[in-house]
Amino acid sequence: ETELGTLKTYTETRFDFSNSSGDQAGASNYAAANGVTLNFAWIQLGGLRVGKDESAFNTFSGYAGNVIDDTIVGYGRFDTNLISYTFDAGSGFSAIVSLEQGSGGESRIRRPGDTWVIDNNTIDSYVPHVVGGVKYTAGWGAITGVVAYNSNYEEWAGKVRLDVKATDQIDLFIMGGYGTDDNIDRSFYKQWGG
Repeated sequence: ETELGTLKTYTETRFDFSNSSGDQAGASNYAAANGVTLNFAWIQLGGLRVGKDESAFNTFSGYAGNVIDDTIVGYGRFDTNLISYTFDAGSGFSAIVSLEQGSGGESRIRRPGDTWVIDNNTIDSYVPHVVGGVKYTAGWGAITGVVAYNSNYEEWAGKVRLDVKATDQIDLFIMGGYGTDDNIDRSFYKQWGG
């Protein structure tokens, strides 16, 4: 504990077994093919977090729920270097702002004339991607809104999620998203077509 809040650090490195049979076939890079990945490496003081984390576009809204397969419908990319600040008012209201680098993951981009090219999601200048969000949480559930500005394309994406605690055993949620550019199919933040 410090005068500025709790000082935390977190690092997660995964070591997966690999053998000569190619059980990890299809890994996208050498480190992953050899079973070693650095998933998280950040330091946080109070609400300020700096380091390698998952995008606030996903984490702040609670991913896609506590379900077995939460990636049936793509809802965002994850890994990024970031500087973020989370404000918790203590009354159920919270907000976040995050400056993000993006990641080297590739997206299919539709250019005029319906040609498809592969695009890198890492920022291409000194201007970071920007994510902002607000949330209200109460005993009945929560409502969350988050928006992201993709600095590579100068386009926006956003989503809203409503969580309802129906009973002690049943939690329900619905989430919808919108992106500003129909020519971008599955960019870093807009993981849906159209």
